[in-house]
Amino acid sequence: MAEGRRERMRNKVRTHGIEGLPPHEIVEFLLYPFVPRKDTSPLAKALLNELGGLDNLLKATEEELLSFPGMPKMAALTFPLYKPLVESANTLNTRNRNKCTKDSSQASKYCINLLKNCYNERVIAIYLDTNEKILGQKIISEGTTNRAKIDFTKISKGAILYNAKRVIIAHNHPNGGMFPSTDDLLVTNSLKEYLEKLDIKLLDHFIICGDEAISILRGRKQ
Repeated sequence: MAEGRRERMRNKVRTHGIEGLPPHEIVEFLLYPFVPRKDTSPLAKALLNELGGLDNLLKATEEELLSFPGMPKMAALTFPLYKPLVESANTLNTRNRNKCTKDSSQASKYCINLLKNCYNERVIAIYLDTNEKILGQKIISEGTTNRAKIDFTKISKGAILYNAKRVIIAHNHPNGGMFPSTDDLLVTNSLKEYLEKLDIKLLDHFIICGDEAISILRGRKQ
């Protein structure tokens, strides 16, 4: 029964991301690597109830966490490490919100920094407001060295999550080759039309190869 619930939870995370889960399910999911083949829901709920929420859980010390019956030692050691990671990510997101990508060259450089060191093909979406300031970003998919899926539904869900009216997508070519394939061109046009129906504008689709980028919509290097 526990394994069935775990698989359902993994599917939730694959579909909606961890940000789509309520706090007790986030903690339940984070406990999975440390508690094999056992229901982690009771421990997750106990931690949140006693500590007063997810924020306080991330602030708890290893000693405080070990005071809970059934709390694995490695989980108690690891959980306090999440807080600086979250704070770092929040700081980065705050900086990103002050960035504006009205200049195509600036947008392409931003995408290069996100994708140039990826060894597999990855698709990302960057979400912007009507002034083209960055609201957030999501990894849409990660595939093999030469293929990753551009999931229209996941891209649009991200736009709804961030209340974004502009989207930039990018994917990398780890094996080289700057220029778009026929599939790249067709998918870009289809995505543009799909987003327009939702009143969302596709600003660009970049292909990243090392330190270089090409705009599919503009048909030139950036």
